[in-house]
Amino acid sequence: MANVMTNLTPTFFRAMQIVPRELAGALRAITANFADANGNQKASLGTTVKVPIVGALTIETYTPAQITTVGSSNTPTAVSVPLDYNEMATFHLTGEEELQLVNGNDYLTKHVQNSAEQAIRTVINRIEAYVCTAMSVGASRAVGAAGSTPFGTDLTVLNALSKILTDNGMPMIDRSLVINTAAGTNMRDRLTLAAATAGSVADEMTRNGWIARLGGFAISESAGVKTHTCGTGTAYQLNGALATVGTTSITSDTGAGTILAGDAVNFTTTDPGRKYIVKTALAANVTVLGKPGTMIALPDDEPFTIENPSGTFVSNFACHKAAAAVAIRAPEIPASPLIEQTMVTDAVTGLSLLFCRIVGDGLTTYRVHAMYGAAVVNPEGVAILIG
Repeated sequence: MANVMTNLTPTFFRAMQIVPRELAGALRAITANFADANGNQKASLGTTVKVPIVGALTIETYTPAQITTVGSSNTPTAVSVPLDYNEMATFHLTGEEELQLVNGNDYLTKHVQNSAEQAIRTVINRIEAYVCTAMSVGASRAVGAAGSTPFGTDLTVLNALSKILTDNGMPMIDRSLVINTAAGTNMRDRLTLAAATAGSVADEMTRNGWIARLGGFAISESAGVKTHTCGTGTAYQLNGALATVGTTSITSDTGAGTILAGDAVNFTTTDPGRKYIVKTALAANVTVLGKPGTMIALPDDEPFTIENPSGTFVSNFACHKAAAAVAIRAPEIPASPLIEQTMVTDAVTGLSLLFCRIVGDGLTTYRVHAMYGAAVVNPEGVAILIG
């Protein structure tokens, strides 16, 4: 049985209370899984968490009968969320350094707490950025323009994001918008200007600096919002008509350059008002779009372009909570009299981290562990706000 860090747990918990408040909006916007069915918070690398997906049902005519009929078949599928990353942030102190800190008005506890704060920040920011990357390549469609920070003049783009999720069949509840600080600053500017007429939302923002719910979205900022590097593709056309609405695989017969996962594709003639997010990069003349796919029929030789080829754009995103899942566990570390370990769960993000204190020969190492993975399970529930 590993030792429990009774003396250091309060120090680490104080650190947990400070750090996770720092721009971790993505982790709060999606479904998080921190333990298995038995409540176990530990696992091994490569463990897969299954997220069930139930397909659409069909309407049937009811006919009264003496004996009931069997319901239609509906076989659920599942999206796997593998725990692909087993990472840690560490720091250490030699025996002499600990003695110096103790002699210096007992700064040892404060030093360990400050170092723990930095370790926690490193781990959380890493997972936050990983989740934002998964959202940027797992979305359905997008609004906005590359190089134009959202909310520069007004907040109406919120309605466009809401329309995407609603058209995709996502519920109105549990929606979030995760933006970077540049977009957040613009939003605060708009709300400050509207403070006299916007009521409690603007009042709360101007008094406290908080961005409250707007347009049906819980607004939060994230340091991990991804800047996407766009493909180089130009002059592409469809090879064959796409008569079926909801097509995700598109074949091209002209064009040059790359089309990458996370790019925004626009069918410039027939469907110029929509931007579709690429799920799978162009390969063998086929590009795969995120579900639900095309929204209208498209003719043969329809030209399509990507947003800002050879450039970049910021992938802010709106999502429903059920659109994606992040699974976080702690690695299983064998018991040792030289390794003290404890799990601490933050009340704000729900993030559970494993802390270890390892006593060596004249040196003590501290480690903050997390094993994690994330996946978009319902692309229909994610829309990119390009900036």
